[in-house]
Amino acid sequence: DPELLARVRDAGIPLEVCLTSNVQTHVARSYEEHPLRGYFDMGVTVCLCTDNRLMSGVTLTREYEHARDSQRFTWDELVHVARTGFLSAYAPEAMRAELVGSFDAAVEDAR
Repeated sequence: DPELLARVRDAGIPLEVCLTSNVQTHVARSYEEHPLRGYFDMGVTVCLCTDNRLMSGVTLTREYEHARDSQRFTWDELVHVARTGFLSAYAPEAMRAELVGSFDAAVEDAR
């Protein structure tokens, strides 16, 4: 629903996207056809998650690999998605700030 998606975007509501679970449950036909790329490109706040690591047989690292390989996300886009996860966490602001700071330092070290 494009209107609902625009409202979600405009309100800054973060969407936790679980690529593997969505493919396994047929919400998306394939990783390539998943709407994640379109959501991101239209400015929707998204972060990657695993729905159920044991049932889905996936790790968060693998979800990022799917986004890279099937959705053509770049390093910088994946960094943005990961950082969004920390910024959107249901945690006290001080904790979120600490997590984002640690994340930013780790990304800088990885460059």
